[in-house]
Amino acid sequence: MVVPLAADTVRELLGPLYPEPAELIVGALSFGLLCWVLLRWVLPPVAHIAEIRELVIEGEFASAAQTRADADGVRQERDRVLADARSEARQIRGYAAALAYAERDRVLAGAVVERDRLLAEGGERLLREYEAVRRELLDVHVPRIAAELASRVLGEAVATPARSPGVAAAPVQVPAQKTESESADVH
Repeated sequence: MVVPLAADTVRELLGPLYPEPAELIVGALSFGLLCWVLLRWVLPPVAHIAEIRELVIEGEFASAAQTRADADGVRQERDRVLADARSEARQIRGYAAALAYAERDRVLAGAVVERDRLLAEGGERLLREYEAVRRELLDVHVPRIAAELASRVLGEAVATPARSPGVAAAPVQVPAQKTESESADVH
């Protein structure tokens, strides 16, 4: 239960904080006048500035969204260009590898031809040298060695037959064999 308080009791309780009715009316009128001045001249420019700021922020959001979309487009273009460059690089590497293999095959084929040519020339040269050495042996050394051997077997000097180079050797006539007693006397 609330007990109503008398005005004097309220005045005593609040002491110096108790408002006088005239001060209360003047304060209320002053507050109303201040609110009217603020609503009439101060608040409209502030509201206008707030609206402008809101429009600027919305424009910045739209610009940021457009910039983000542009950046996404640029990123997609970059990814496409990089993919194209990678594809082209793969093609170039494949083409270079094919050229390298073709050049290697060409060089190997040339080397095989050169090897075969050198082997053929070397074989021919070896055959010519063999024939030259064979002729020299048959023309010079074999008759001399045969004459030396015949001289030892016969015990007397045998002349080396004279031959012109390149002429086939005449068959050497081997003298009849001596008996063992004649051979024993020679040694």
